[in-house]
Amino acid sequence: MYGNTTWTHGGKFSTWHGARTARNERFAEMLLRWEEEHDRLVNLVKTLQAQAAISADMASKYRAMQTRLRKFEEKTLLELLWEFHSLQLGPAKSALRRYEIDQQAEQEFTSLSGGQQARFQILLLELAGDTSLLLDEPTDNLDLASAESLEQAI
Repeated sequence: MYGNTTWTHGGKFSTWHGARTARNERFAEMLLRWEEEHDRLVNLVKTLQAQAAISADMASKYRAMQTRLRKFEEKTLLELLWEFHSLQLGPAKSALRRYEIDQQAEQEFTSLSGGQQARFQILLLELAGDTSLLLDEPTDNLDLASAESLEQAI
């Protein structure tokens, strides 16, 4: 869901490949669970739609299920912080402010720019207690041999 643009491995370089494989497997499992729940909700909406066409009593249940499906598909940054880290409004806004994305608190993750998505994912890493090393152009001002050596180590 949220890991398709940035990832930081906190372990040794020798364990990177295994950690990345495990991470991708976790994301595949999360995606599978999300798709199963999404399919279940879509089928329920279709069933209630058919029932609402023949019963006025079912119309309100149909509208409620449409709303539930829409909310399932659309989550804001604040909702994500609440769901995954139990942050209430004040602490969540404060955390977003540290990464200069507090103005996007009510936006869906998918509507953010790439840089905003990356900052939000770094925030999620921080909240999970992970230690990160961020390298901005680490090979800048290095000779070719040093740059290649660093690239191989990373």
